[in-house]
Amino acid sequence: MALSQLGSYTGRFSPTYELFDMSAGITSTYQSEWFALAYNNLGLAYDSMGQVNESIENFQKAISMNPRLAQAYYNLGLAFLAMKDKGQAADQYRMLRSLDPELAAKLREAVIGDW
Repeated sequence: MALSQLGSYTGRFSPTYELFDMSAGITSTYQSEWFALAYNNLGLAYDSMGQVNESIENFQKAISMNPRLAQAYYNLGLAFLAMKDKGQAADQYRMLRSLDPELAAKLREAVIGDW
């Protein structure tokens, strides 16, 4: 399913989100990485529906589950830009530089282009 189609499935995200809240009991690195990807994807879904605050919350959860998930920092930076918070977006760029320099450069261009 394309992200553009997710708006018609809005009602399905609430129960899904509750399932993700159960992630507090995870015990393995593999589970942590899986939940991090799930939170990142949920953040993208919320972003596609224009719910930027919810997307930020989920990108932050993804990072807390897997601090090496470069895509989550990138997505979080873009979400902060959407909220006109260039300082927070720049903070994500600084975190991203050591994880994925190529992705960091894309975020930097977005931050600079938004000045």
